[in-house]
Amino acid sequence: MNRLRVALERRSLRFKLLLGFASLVLIVLGIGMQSLWIQHKLNGDVATLYQRGVLGVERVKDLQISYLQIGRTVRQALIATDAASRDQAIKQMSDARKVIPGDLRDLRTRTASADLDKLLDLFDARLAVYLRDVDKAVTLMN
Repeated sequence: MNRLRVALERRSLRFKLLLGFASLVLIVLGIGMQSLWIQHKLNGDVATLYQRGVLGVERVKDLQISYLQIGRTVRQALIATDAASRDQAIKQMSDARKVIPGDLRDLRTRTASADLDKLLDLFDARLAVYLRDVDKAVTLMN
């Protein structure tokens, strides 16, 4: 360490200033590169969070809407006074049922937790029972 200090003391003021400035520039560049790397990593994390979180919640809401729409259209079909409105309600119910499997598949690809997978399996089983009951109601109605 003493050798380094002695060597620096023998150098000119200009050399010492250039050495200090160069080392300061290297430190600033190092901090800047680290900041860019962290920002890139955070952008990736935000994109993953968006894909899994926000779009997953959107799929859950779509499932909820389809589920509610099935119940509503069955009720409309039951209280319909003419065959045309009953057929229209049954068609709307059929359309809502067609959306559910795709939304469930998409939601399964976005879940990363075993707990969520178990809940989706439970929902899938209960949905099958519900749709069976809906089919029975439509059969009885016809």
